[in-house]
Amino acid sequence: MKQQKIVKLVFTMLIAGSIGLVFGYGIAQGISANNKLVNAIETKLQKNCNCEIVNSDVSAIGIQFSIEDGFRNSEASYILANCKFSTSLKNEATRLNNILKEDVKNYESLDLISFQFKSSDDIQTVKFKEGKLIQNSDL
Repeated sequence: MKQQKIVKLVFTMLIAGSIGLVFGYGIAQGISANNKLVNAIETKLQKNCNCEIVNSDVSAIGIQFSIEDGFRNSEASYILANCKFSTSLKNEATRLNNILKEDVKNYESLDLISFQFKSSDDIQTVKFKEGKLIQNSDL
């Protein structure tokens, strides 16, 4: 009787451990893929915009919710400091978003991407949800 309990316990621990390893491996793969995507976007932004600084700000995967942006599964935010462009802010953000759509593999997997355009006296944020511009009254 006691030996049966030990066998059941060992078997249960092996099953739970196996499930945990597979789950952990999946999470690690997802995080690694997200980091590669964020870095690829940052590199493409650096090459295609005339800004002094281009940095990744926030990157998150997993179910998220905010009143402003709704539900999303993945998000990335970039800081673009002291940019020079001849068009409007909206047009520049749309141009960058279109370049990313064309040139960055798995870009469409991001639910929300935001560009924070910083100058010495102002910060303006432009967001794209599922590839479409979220209208801001400031633009």
